[in-house]
Amino acid sequence: PHLVVPMVAGRDLIGVLSVEGETPVFSKEQVQIAQEVAVQIAVALTHTRLVERIAQQQAFLRQVIDLDRNLIFAKDREGRFTLANQALAEVYGTTPKDLIGKSDHDFNPNREEVERFRRDDLDVMDSLNEKFVPEERITDASGRVRWLQTVKRPMMDAQGRVDMLLGVSSDITQRKRGEAALVRAHKMAKLAHVITGSQGV
Repeated sequence: PHLVVPMVAGRDLIGVLSVEGETPVFSKEQVQIAQEVAVQIAVALTHTRLVERIAQQQAFLRQVIDLDRNLIFAKDREGRFTLANQALAEVYGTTPKDLIGKSDHDFNPNREEVERFRRDDLDVMDSLNEKFVPEERITDASGRVRWLQTVKRPMMDAQGRVDMLLGVSSDITQRKRGEAALVRAHKMAKLAHVITGSQGV
């Protein structure tokens, strides 16, 4: 005999289980066992497909955040990175994977910057308020100072606790250099005016 049992998970038909028997007829117990096996296979296949789909979505999101030139990160209450993109990893001279579980302290030699980041992070998580930082310094892996404009937002879990924050920083170093050059040029122009004025030109 030949027994075909549908493999159903929820309302979805996943496939069919085909069983060949050696006896002329399947007993009730054999049919019941085949049905139970079909349910277990359907659940396992659904779980495997779900895991694959989640892995694909994570890979896609990883590509999206790594293409962004802004520094994107998430940190837990202890200041450890739980998410970091390629742009942030490049600033700290490492990889996104190597940032996970570590903190700014592990990569940034400037203790004052690290302490300020930490204070801001805790303030965001404790106050439950988003914070906009118009300008802040960060020392990169080569010891150069960069300027960032940062937004930090508290992230609430399913129980309503805030033990993590999400941050996005834009590198405004070029803008700061341009502003400094403008100030220098303005001062030079004033100085030239004073000099030429005092010489009666």
